Amino acid sequence: MSELDNLRIFRARFLFENNVPDHTDDVFDELNKIYKNINLNTSENEYEINIEDLKYGDEIPKLHIGKIISETNDIDEITLGQMWDVKNPKDIIEKCKYSISFYDSTPIETDYTDRAGMLMDLIESMLKIYSECRAVYFENSGKLLQREQILNSNSKREERYISYSVNVRYFSIPDTGEMIIDTLGMSTLLLPDLQYHFKVMNPNYVFSHAYNLLQYIYNNRNSIHTGETVDGILDYYIDKNVQWECRFEDSLLKPLRPVIDVNMGDYAAGKRQ
Repeated sequence: MSELDNLRIFRARFLFENNVPDHTDDVFDELNKIYKNINLNTSENEYEINIEDLKYGDEIPKLHIGKIISETNDIDEITLGQMWDVKNPKDIIEKCKYSISFYDSTPIETDYTDRAGMLMDLIESMLKIYSECRAVYFENSGKLLQREQILNSNSKREERYISYSVNVRYFSIPDTGEMIIDTLGMSTLLLPDLQYHFKVMNPNYVFSHAYNLLQYIYNNRNSIHTGETVDGILDYYIDKNVQWECRFEDSLLKPLRPVIDVNMGDYAAGKRQ
């Protein structure tokens, strides 16, 4: 399986400090408040929830919930260093010795908004039932959020996927003054991630720009094309008088995936064709 194929399978882990009872039947009941035509299948190692409401042709979306396991920490230091949304992420990871794994095998043709909604419905349903859950680790993007951050979020339904499961990463290139900010998580929905290669500008402003542009891409079904421009940043704010050119490229950083490279004009770094 290629890196890109792997990214297209949504994966998450629900993290616990202690072993907990199995509440999958209750999770199913919670989802049944949203989707009326679903069923639950049980195997030795996992549960499978089929949501026929979102059936595409003969294919039915399948959500796979693993049974709780104890495992060693396999999250590398680079990934830990890109967890911006919680304090002391390493401490949370080290304390949580148990986890429930989750992945989906949704038909690739399924509308991405349906898929994103279904995935976030499952995340929220799990967290409502498993009050013992400390945090959720989104494997596709390396993002970590505590249970309360998700359940207390004010994100609208169409904003949840990006708010919860897409990560914005930051890298500084030694001895050059250059920086790269990119995103991880959009490839799961067959949408492009973003990439900024720049200098001088405060990276916090680029973080904000990235999240705004990701939401635009999601809301508008990726209506950006190579050579088109988006509003850039002037005096710390997004300003329509500044236009940054966009171009589809392969990512500079791993995992290799399609990105929209945003040319930041006077702040741009690196070579572009």
